[in-house]
Amino acid sequence: MEGKKVTHIICPYCCHKFEPNMADFRLMESIEVKEEKKEPKTKKPKDMTEEAESPVPKKRGRKKATEIGKKIDKHLYTYYTSVLGRDEKESAQKAMQFESVSLKDNPDVCGLPEDLEKYGFYQKITYTNPQGTYISEQRICPHCHNSLPVGYGLRETILISIIGDARAGKSVYLTMLINELENNKDFPSKLSYIGDQSTRDIIFNNYQKPLLQDRVLIDSTKRKRIPPFSYNFWYQYRGEDGALKENNIDIIFYDIAGEDMREDYTIRQNGFNIKDSSGLIFLLDPTNFRSLKDVFMLKDRTIIDAIPQENSIQRVFSAMFNYFIGMDKDKSPIPLALVMSKVDLFRFIELPFFDNRPESRMYTQSDEESFKGFVN
Repeated sequence: MEGKKVTHIICPYCCHKFEPNMADFRLMESIEVKEEKKEPKTKKPKDMTEEAESPVPKKRGRKKATEIGKKIDKHLYTYYTSVLGRDEKESAQKAMQFESVSLKDNPDVCGLPEDLEKYGFYQKITYTNPQGTYISEQRICPHCHNSLPVGYGLRETILISIIGDARAGKSVYLTMLINELENNKDFPSKLSYIGDQSTRDIIFNNYQKPLLQDRVLIDSTKRKRIPPFSYNFWYQYRGEDGALKENNIDIIFYDIAGEDMREDYTIRQNGFNIKDSSGLIFLLDPTNFRSLKDVFMLKDRTIIDAIPQENSIQRVFSAMFNYFIGMDKDKSPIPLALVMSKVDLFRFIELPFFDNRPESRMYTQSDEESFKGFVN
């Protein structure tokens, strides 16, 4: 699987598609405008009066430097309010950024010709105005103005969405999956984070630290849009000639709150990346199926209390069905992997299927209907 030249990329945040050379740039420093302003000198009156002898000090002529630094980025502000549904105050704070510049029809912005020849798009630009020349390597989406991952557009990108009902264990699964790909030396591969620092802090504080360091289960994900987790995945593989080759791709992981999966409008609000995903991982919680829940012979009261009383998995399936039907698709070409979570609970039940004898295993005969190229 050789790396191909990327003609279009998709923004991990707003999922708009665009050519790599259409990205805008964020300046990494403020633009200073220096102005000199002298105050007029006050002449001392000849006849001294009480008012003239006021102890107020004289104002001397001085230089004033007015710094035009961060200001509200309208594109980012719209993203936070319209896409994330944040309030105006929080959106304004997060949208306070240094100035952004565009290569399109802007003679003051210049890219490096060697970048265009080597990569097919500019990775660094210079911006010149009367105050000076500024250099930027921070590429941003031309639609929402969020920062693009490092080197985004150099490699193929795949989007992986983790979906399922609330409390199915999606955040735990994603955290452990990333940890295995990052640290398991048995895999001939390497996973490296390429996103922004604020999202890296979220991953560590909300996911990795509780699970991997404190050894405690993390809380259910709240109903909101979670920032994408951006990684570069380098791996080795055997070519058709048997020779060992290597390739690397960018992987964007999405964690979606389970409660947002139950309603059509919340999927469109906080899970709109699903329709643009390269693959879906659907976590099935066995305790959400009444036929399985009733056979668990649980003695631990904490486990019994953790089993949800409502049977909401049907709502998830219905919402997903309606979501894709709303896009005029009765079948989805997106590859789907079904993952059963909480399988350790099966040690509390006695079923012939788990005695590992071939004659006890269950088989399902599939229909003859063809779904080539699609998921049924």
